[in-house]
Amino acid sequence: MFIKTNNILAYSAQMSAIKSAVINRNNLSNIKTNRLQQSGFSLIESMIVITILSLLFSAAIPSLASLISKSKISKTSNELFHSLSLARSYAITRNQKVHVCALNSIEPLQCETQRDFNSNWSLGWMVFADSNNNNDFDSEDIVINSSTNSNGTNIVFNQQGRLRFFPDGSARSAGFYLCSSSHEDNRHIKLLYSGRARTTQIENQAQLDTCLSAN
Repeated sequence: MFIKTNNILAYSAQMSAIKSAVINRNNLSNIKTNRLQQSGFSLIESMIVITILSLLFSAAIPSLASLISKSKISKTSNELFHSLSLARSYAITRNQKVHVCALNSIEPLQCETQRDFNSNWSLGWMVFADSNNNNDFDSEDIVINSSTNSNGTNIVFNQQGRLRFFPDGSARSAGFYLCSSSHEDNRHIKLLYSGRARTTQIENQAQLDTCLSAN
């Protein structure tokens, strides 16, 4: 009787151990399944985040390009306006003629020889004091200011020839169109007979077309 009781207890213990092993195995399987499910949700969430970021970047890139283009035009316009103001001031204070000309594409610090109407100044410009009054730049003249335009902004001088400031500060009525091929922004620097300049937007499509044609 004592032996049978021990056998029953041993059998019961074995069954409990087997049951515990089965439960543990099921729990382990459930943990792995949960981990896989969690990993699956994380992947989906990552894909959603990537998609949202892609959409945001796609929307931001054109805005950034537009901002860069506008910044370039603004910078070039400010530099040209400063050069014109400097030329007028120098003419008055030194009591002599000051010329502003487009830079030559071949020789550095030389004026462009072509003086057509609506001439292209997109390479840059130079301001010089005409010391010997021969209406040309040579070794006797003084370079007051020069600027090269390397950011792709189109610049058109809407008159023929060069621009001169006289000792009283006056100059002929003229203007400069500034624009870019992206059409993002533009400027019109107007020069009055008094020699004073002011900056506005290009006024009509004909002026804009003239500016865009300068390549």
